[in-house]
Amino acid sequence: MRELIIDSIRVGLRHYRRVVVLREKEADR
Repeated sequence: MRELIIDSIRVGLRHYRRVVVLREKEADR
């Protein structure tokens, strides 16, 4: 169970980072 939770957290962090990067790119425009 712990492994599944850790994997889900890692995926969530990756998605969060992508959203932040996309917002930064839009802000530069």
